[in-house]
Amino acid sequence: MPSSSKINLTDTYDSVLIGSGPINIIEAAYLKSLGKSVLIIEERDHPAGAWTTIKHPNIPEVEIGCHIWDVDKETYDFLAKFFGLNLVPLNPRPRIYKRKIRFPYDWKQNAIGAKQIMKRMGKFQFGALKQDFRTPVYRLSVKPSLYLYPENGAKDIKEAIQRTIDKFNIPILYKHQLDQLICEDDKAGVSLKLSDGKLIKTQECVLTSLSSIREFKINGKDIQFAYRTTDYVHMHLLLKDYRIKPFSYDRVMDSTLVHRVSDMTSQVKNEIPGNSVLICVGIFEAPYKSIPPVELENRVMTEIKRLKYISGDGTVLANGVNAFTAYYNQPNLHHQIQSDTKNSIRVLRSTNFTYGLSAQLNRWKSLVS
Repeated sequence: MPSSSKINLTDTYDSVLIGSGPINIIEAAYLKSLGKSVLIIEERDHPAGAWTTIKHPNIPEVEIGCHIWDVDKETYDFLAKFFGLNLVPLNPRPRIYKRKIRFPYDWKQNAIGAKQIMKRMGKFQFGALKQDFRTPVYRLSVKPSLYLYPENGAKDIKEAIQRTIDKFNIPILYKHQLDQLICEDDKAGVSLKLSDGKLIKTQECVLTSLSSIREFKINGKDIQFAYRTTDYVHMHLLLKDYRIKPFSYDRVMDSTLVHRVSDMTSQVKNEIPGNSVLICVGIFEAPYKSIPPVELENRVMTEIKRLKYISGDGTVLANGVNAFTAYYNQPNLHHQIQSDTKNSIRVLRSTNFTYGLSAQLNRWKSLVS
């Protein structure tokens, strides 16, 4: 893989992609397979986006936060084949914790699906409803579905992404942020102005729903690309001798401090002491910023005991906290920008990993055939 110092920024690329998460990496591999020249711009110093890992003191390397992949067999099959992942069932099945009751995680999708049915039927849009339920976004499940995830979590994803970068010789410009996208004429391509003043030319620019961009200039018109930022805060806790209520991934609705929990013990099973577990707790951004760091561990432990995820007496062997900043763009602008530039600027959906991948499978099927 070419290092940032060896990338020729005077070239005009067929496609420049913003961000190096799995969706953009697969898209870059697909474009390379068509013989196109590509470049990825990544603001961090490593690839994989949110699907990366962290190494806290006295805690094995583990994924940075609580993750789940929504259910879609075709997407699971593609990921297993393309990335060479060993996907295993989450056990127990993921759940939603609300009003002291643990519901199947599928009930969230059932609610979304039921709402869509009522919406379409109210407008007599039966054909559109049929199309809706051909995607994984809308589904109805009577019993809990089988959720799959990489055996070693994001460690497996990160390694698979690096293998893909090497295999397809995908150049990545690290530690650079996009400042402005300029498209004065769709036939002339797109100019990308980086935060350090560098200018890159390309025939098309590929964004995701989570790309961070300050400004567009399209056909002489300046468009401020407003987005909101969210810090996803997670605490990893290495615990010994506590009694653990079995769980894999739970979305917590009854807490002002904790919004999700994951048991990551299986990802590090050969790297931690006996009779110990590694759990990850998602913490809301506001309380994280208001609680003094010296008090945070105690507050989180008290809360997960109240929620009955752990009980009894034990020891906290280690804890570590990290915050990952995500950018959320305005979806209504995506269609406008693609239309105004005649797809010289494309946006790939990425706020939901499974749905984003599923939308591209027909294009990418040649990668696994």
